[in-house]
Amino acid sequence: MKNITKKLIVILTLLQLLTITSTSAKTKETRIALIIGNSHYSNNFGTLSNPANDATDMAATLKKLGFEVISGIDLKREEMFAKLDVFENKLRASNPDTTVGLFYYAGHGMEVDGENYLLPSDAKVTYQQDISRAGIKLNRIIKTMKYSNNRLNIVVLDACRNNPLPKKPNSRSVATGGWKEITELAEGMFIGYGTSKGREAADGTGRNGLFTKHLIYNIQQPGLTIERVFKNTRIAVNKESKKLGRPQLPTDQNQLLGDFYFIPPEFDTNNTNLIASRQLIIRPSSTPQLIPSITTLTRQVGEQYKDCTDCPSMVVIPSGSFYMGSKENDNEKPIHKVNINQFSMSQTEVTFNQWDACYNAGGCSDNPDDEGWGRGTRPVININWNDAQEYIKWLNSETSESYRLPSESEWEYAARAGNSSKYSWGDSISCSQAQYNGGRKSSCYYKSNKNSRGTSVVKSYSANNYGLYDMHGNVWEWVEDCSHGSYAGAPSDDNAWSSDCTDSSKHVLRSGSWMNDPDKLLSANRLTGASSNYSANSIGFRLAQNTE
Repeated sequence: MKNITKKLIVILTLLQLLTITSTSAKTKETRIALIIGNSHYSNNFGTLSNPANDATDMAATLKKLGFEVISGIDLKREEMFAKLDVFENKLRASNPDTTVGLFYYAGHGMEVDGENYLLPSDAKVTYQQDISRAGIKLNRIIKTMKYSNNRLNIVVLDACRNNPLPKKPNSRSVATGGWKEITELAEGMFIGYGTSKGREAADGTGRNGLFTKHLIYNIQQPGLTIERVFKNTRIAVNKESKKLGRPQLPTDQNQLLGDFYFIPPEFDTNNTNLIASRQLIIRPSSTPQLIPSITTLTRQVGEQYKDCTDCPSMVVIPSGSFYMGSKENDNEKPIHKVNINQFSMSQTEVTFNQWDACYNAGGCSDNPDDEGWGRGTRPVININWNDAQEYIKWLNSETSESYRLPSESEWEYAARAGNSSKYSWGDSISCSQAQYNGGRKSSCYYKSNKNSRGTSVVKSYSANNYGLYDMHGNVWEWVEDCSHGSYAGAPSDDNAWSSDCTDSSKHVLRSGSWMNDPDKLLSANRLTGASSNYSANSIGFRLAQNTE
C-alpha cells in the first residue's frame, strides 16, 4: 500500500510540473539587449584598448543566455541613434510584464553641466560646450527604458567617469567630479558602473577591461542574483586593480523589486530536486513568481565548476555505497557499509591563493606561515579546524552558497573513487603518485631533491577516477566529524558523526601528508583526537557542497 501511495504521489507531482511548464511557456520572458563598444575615436580622445572587445564578448555571452542582442562597434553618432531606435521599438513591441531590457556601453563617457553623455566614435569635442551637440545624452537611453514600463531594466556602463575637457577656450582648467549619479531611476531598474565617481575604468592587461572581464565571468555563474553578480565583480575588480596600482571600485544603483538571475538557481518543487533551465527568473515582491521551464536534473556527475573567481574548483561526485574502514587499525574498525548521496568536493586542497583572498577581504583573521616553501597554488598549511570554519563562513557569505567540510564517510568514499584497494590506484605506492615521506634519505623523493621537506603544488600528481587530486599525501585534511576511537555506532549514511562525542573540541584528519610514511596515506587511514585548535605545517583542508 505504501508503494502504491508513493507512486501516486510521484504521478501527481509530474502532472503538477507539466502544468507549471505549460504555464511558464506562455509567460516566458523576452530578453532584449543593446550592446555598444567604442574604441577608436576620430578626434582628441584617441584609441581605447578594450571597449570593442568588451562589447563583442558581452554580446556573445548574452546571446548564450537567451538575449536577443542588438550590437555595434565604433559607432558614429547617427549610427548610435539608429541602434537606439531599433532597441526602443523592440522594447515597445514586447509584453512589459515579461520583458527584460539591458543596455551595455563601453567607451568614453562624461558629465557636463549636470548632464551625462556617451561619446560616439566621430565626436569632435575640444571644450565642454561642444559635448551637447557631439555626444548622446545617457538620459535619452534611461528614459527609453523607463517608458517601456518593463518589469526589469538593466544598464551597464563600463566607461571612465571623469571629464578631462577645459571648460572654455584658452582655459587650462578641467572639470572634476565625474558623472552625475542618475536620480530618476525607473521602478525595477538596475544600473551598474564600471568604476566609482571621478575615477577611470582601467583597461585590462588582456583582451578585456577589468570590469567587463569579471562581469562576464560572474553573469555565467548559476544561482547568483544580480546584486551578488555585481558584488562578486566589485570584489574581483578592486583586488586586481590594487595589484596594478590603479584602484578601481565598481558601484551600482538598484531599484529592483524582486530577485533577478542571469542563470537561475536550483529550486525544489515537492522535493523533486529539479533545476531550472537557463532562463531568467524575476521574483517580484507583489506578484506571483514566474517559474521557468524544467529541462534537466541537478549538476551532472563529473561536472567541474567554480562559484567565483577565487573559489575552489569543485567536481560532482556520484552517489553510491561502499565499505568504510579496514582491519589494519582499531580506529578503522568495524568495517561497515555506508550509503553516499551525490555531492561535490573541491578538486584540490584549499590553496594559499584562495586563503589569501579571504584574508585580504578581512574574512579570515589568520595569515598562516608558508614555512618558506611558497604560497600561490600550494595547499594552505598551519590551519586548524576553527580556521577552516572561518574560511567557510566567509566563502558562503561571498557566494551565497553552502560550502562545508566533507564528512569523514564522504572523504573516504571520494578518496577510494570506486576502488576497494589500499590507495585509489591500487595496493602499492611510488613517489610518482603522491607527495609523502619527505626528507627521508631512503625515499626516492629525497634522492631527486635533497631539499625535500614541504608540500607540492596542487595537481602535481594525477587525479583519481573522480577527478580529485592529492587525496593521498601532501597535507592532512580536516573533516567535519568529531573524534571517535572506532566506528562502533557510526552512521550508515554520509552525515558527519557529530553526536555522542566524548570531546566535541576534537576532530578527525584524513589523507596523510608530505612527511608521513605510506601506511598513513591509505584510503582508510584516519588520525583521531586532534584538537580543533591544533595546527601544523602538514595540515590543510578541502571543501564539500551538497548538489541535491
